[in-house]
Amino acid sequence: MRPFTLLWALCCATLAATAATPKPTNVIVLFVDDMGYADIGPFGNKTLRTPHLDRFAKEGMRFTSFYATPVCSMSRASLLTGSYSARVSMPGVLFPSNRIGLHPDEVTVAEVAKSRGYETIMIGKWHLGHLPEFMPTRQGFDHYFGLPYSNDMKQSRRGYPPLPLYRGEKVIETEPDQAQLTRRYTEEAVKFLRTKRDKPFFLYLPYTMIHDPLASSEGFKGKSAQGPIGDAIEEIDWSVGQIMGALRELLLDDDTLVIFTSDNGPSGRAAPPFSGNKATNLEGGVREPCLMRWPGRIPAGTTCDRIAGNIDVLPTLAKVFGADLPKDRILDGRDLGPLLADPTAAPVRDTHLYFTAAQKLEAIRQGPWKLFLLDPAKRKDEPVRTAPALYNVVEDPAERTNQALKHADIVAQLTKAAADRLAEIEAHKRPIGKLSDEPTAAETPSKSPVKLSDLKPGAQLKAAAAPQVGGRAFTLSCTFATTQANTVLVAHGGVQVGYALHIREGKLTFSIRRATDDNSEVSLPAPTDGQPHRVRAGLTKDGKLLLQLDDQPEVMIQGTGLLGKQPAEDFCVGHDAANPAAKYSQPAPFRGNLVDLTIR
Repeated sequence: MRPFTLLWALCCATLAATAATPKPTNVIVLFVDDMGYADIGPFGNKTLRTPHLDRFAKEGMRFTSFYATPVCSMSRASLLTGSYSARVSMPGVLFPSNRIGLHPDEVTVAEVAKSRGYETIMIGKWHLGHLPEFMPTRQGFDHYFGLPYSNDMKQSRRGYPPLPLYRGEKVIETEPDQAQLTRRYTEEAVKFLRTKRDKPFFLYLPYTMIHDPLASSEGFKGKSAQGPIGDAIEEIDWSVGQIMGALRELLLDDDTLVIFTSDNGPSGRAAPPFSGNKATNLEGGVREPCLMRWPGRIPAGTTCDRIAGNIDVLPTLAKVFGADLPKDRILDGRDLGPLLADPTAAPVRDTHLYFTAAQKLEAIRQGPWKLFLLDPAKRKDEPVRTAPALYNVVEDPAERTNQALKHADIVAQLTKAAADRLAEIEAHKRPIGKLSDEPTAAETPSKSPVKLSDLKPGAQLKAAAAPQVGGRAFTLSCTFATTQANTVLVAHGGVQVGYALHIREGKLTFSIRRATDDNSEVSLPAPTDGQPHRVRAGLTKDGKLLLQLDDQPEVMIQGTGLLGKQPAEDFCVGHDAANPAAKYSQPAPFRGNLVDLTIR
C-alpha cells in the first residue's frame, strides 16, 4: 500500500471510531432555596419577570408532580443520594452547633459522575455538614465555592459564629455581602464553564436565595412587583440566563442536560394552587417547580404529570453519565429517562412517601390518592385536617375535601403500603455521619437533662448555651408558686420559632411555635394560690404537646410537629426578653418562687 493511501486509511478509521463514540453529556443542576410552585412564569406567576426560565420551559419539559421535602438539609440529602432522608438518617435542618453530616460512605451524584471521569463542582449552599469530614470536597466534588449552611445562621444571631464563605476547604471571607451572592455564584459558574469546556462536567449550583434574609444586587433590588422576594427571584432568572447563554456561546448547549428545581416550598407565604408551605407535607410545602432541558433528547415545550422528585435525580443522572448505580445499598429513586423521552410514558414509580423533619412517615401518595397517616400541619386561614385524611391531589390539589370515609378501601390499601414501605426503610436504614455522641435522629431526646436549676426568675441564658430542642422531643419541668394570672415561667425563642411555659388569663399554658403562623398550645387552670406546684410540659417525638400539674392526669393534644430548628433567641426564666415566643402580650415578669428547673 502506498504511504499516502495508508495515511488516508488511518485517518478514516480514526474519524469512524470518533463518530462511533458518543460525546459525554454535561449536567447542570440549579437548586433554589424556598421557591414556591408558582413563583416563576412557567408555573403560573403573572407578576414577576422570568424570561429566561420561560424560554427554558419552552425548550424543555415541565414536571408538575415533582417532590422535594418540607425543609432544607433533608431535601439536599435526598437529591444527592437518591434516597429518602429517613433512609440516610438526615434530620430536617443542620445547625452550626451540630457535629453531624451526610455520612462519608454515602455515594453522591458527584461521586457517580467522577466514576466516569467527569469534573465536578459545587457552587452555593451545602447544608449537609460543615465540619471538614462532611464538606463537599469529601463527597465527590473537585471544587467548592459557597456557604456551608443557611444564610440566616450568621453572627447577628446570638451564639452563632460569623457566616463563612468557603473556597475548597478554606474560609476566604466571613459575613459576605449577601446581596452579591447570586451574582458571585453565577460568575463562578460561568468561569468554570469557560475553563472546563473540553472535559465532561457536573455542575451543582444550590442558590442561597430565596431563603431569608432576602438580598439582591443593585440591578435587581427594588425592581420587581413583589418586593424583596420578587427581586431575588428575578435575579435568579438572570443567573439562569447567564449560564444558559454561556452554554450557547461555548457550543455546549446541545451536549448539556440542565435541571432547575427547589428544595422545599415557600417560607411564610402561600404556595398556590396548593395548601401549606415550607415545613409542611401539604403539597405547597413539598411539590416544587421543576424544569429539565436537553436539546434533542427532551421534547421541547412538553409537560410531565407523572410522580417524580429529587430522589430520582441520582438514578437519572447515573444513566446519563453512563455509570452503574451502587449495588451495596437500596436507592428509593428511579431513572426518569423514559419520561424525559416521552412525558406520557408509564410512570417510573407509582408511589411517593412524605417524611417529616423528624423522619416520621406522615403521608403516602399512589397515583392521584394521597393519605395522611399523621395530622398535617395547619397554616393560617386553612382548615384543620385530621388523620386519616385522604385527598385526590389531581382533582383537589389544595387538599380541601377529605374522602377517607367515602373510600375506606383506598385508605386501607395506602395504610398497608405505607407500613410495608416504612418497614423496609427501617430495616435498611443507613446512619448519619457523626463526630460526637450527638443523636443520630432528629427526634432523639437529649440523653441527659440540661441543668438549669441555678437559674432564678429574671435570668437569661445566651442562645449558644440554651437547651438544644431543635428537631428533638423534650420535656420541661419545674416547681413554681405564684399568685399571678398573667406571667411567664420559661420562654425560649421568638416570632418565628420557640416555646414557652406561661400563665395567660389564669390558664397555665405550654405553647409551641414552629413558624409565625404555626402555633400549638395546651392549657390547664393555673394554680394562683401562692403554694408550690410541680409542672411538667413536653413535646413528644410525634409532635404531641403534653402538660401535667402535680399528680393530676396528663393533658395531651396533637401539635404540628417538632421544632424545625433551634430557637435563635436567649433562654429566659420568669420573663421573655425580646420577641414573644408565644401568643401573649406584655406579660408581667414572674413574681414568686421557681425552682428545680430542668429540660430533658
